[in-house]
Amino acid sequence: MMMTDAQISALHEALQKYPQVLFAYLFGSQATGNVTPMSDVDIAVYFDDDLASTEQFKLQLHLIGVCCQVLQRNDVELAVLNDEDIVLRYEVLNNGKLIFCRNDEARIEFFVRTIREYFDTEPLRAFFREKMKQQIREGTFFEQPQRYAEAAR
Repeated sequence: MMMTDAQISALHEALQKYPQVLFAYLFGSQATGNVTPMSDVDIAVYFDDDLASTEQFKLQLHLIGVCCQVLQRNDVELAVLNDEDIVLRYEVLNNGKLIFCRNDEARIEFFVRTIREYFDTEPLRAFFREKMKQQIREGTFFEQPQRYAEAAR
């Protein structure tokens, strides 16, 4: 079921209570409107850079519970943008919806850094995609893990 504006507003209210959360996005099918009966809720947050990784993890778990309670559903996934890979960060920025922002300067800096890194690394991702396609066509792609497993014995 597609989230309502009231639910997004409730998420905004809940997340802004945590000063360590600098900004948050709704992403995935809930943000793009491609909701199916199997759709979950994907939320991405950016924590203050001064927050230690162990504290980030604890807060991430806590916020999952908070979001589940606010939305009255148990299929909420919460990504921490500080640690996510470049493709997910780009996806969130490209197709996500900003839920709230406490610090515009941090959000803009994150945006610029993500866009720059995404396009700087695109040739490398394209190279590996082509290599993978070639291995799939040749029937050697799925042999790789087996070779590594045999070498490890």
